[in-house]
Amino acid sequence: MLLIRYWWVFLVMALSLAYFFVVSVLLAAGKDQSPSSAENNFLETVSVIAPWHAEALIAYAEHKRSFAITAEGADRSAALLDGLMLTERAIERRPLWPYYHLGALDAEYLLGKPAAVIQARLDTIARLAPNERGLDYNLIELSLLSWHDLRPDQQRWIAARIKSARFDTRKELSGFIEKMVDSDPVFCSTLPWSTVRKYCKPTS
Repeated sequence: MLLIRYWWVFLVMALSLAYFFVVSVLLAAGKDQSPSSAENNFLETVSVIAPWHAEALIAYAEHKRSFAITAEGADRSAALLDGLMLTERAIERRPLWPYYHLGALDAEYLLGKPAAVIQARLDTIARLAPNERGLDYNLIELSLLSWHDLRPDQQRWIAARIKSARFDTRKELSGFIEKMVDSDPVFCSTLPWSTVRKYCKPTS
């Protein structure tokens, strides 16, 4: 009798379980799809039926980025803009999660956004995660690529971040930093000397 009386509760529970199962399956399938196109029907569907799902939005943004770096012209720009919009939607749902802001910084750099945009995004990341070491590799890499768009205080902050990064992170970055020094000697005077001395030629 009790089961009959509350049948609707069980129905709601069953429908909820089915809903979350479908979202999970579509998300997994979407992540596995090759970025041969900017579109991803699985992730697009999840973004429609589960607009609250920040992880799905980021997965779709990452798919767009993967396509964009192999594309050119208008296709590249459109994919990057779409990815940035998806990332901004994810940020609205999890505004305090610094990794989403790092993804936005990546898209803004690739889109060639003005220095003020890059600076504002880096300020946000610094405020949200002053000591989050999981950010270090990508944050330092993006900051060095955007170096001339950063304010002097931001450059000093990144230089200090390099110096205090974990040993394995500094080791992984060494090849990239060497290339940056080779392309622009300004890094010899703005990055920690202990990091760049073996790449910088002494001035006569």
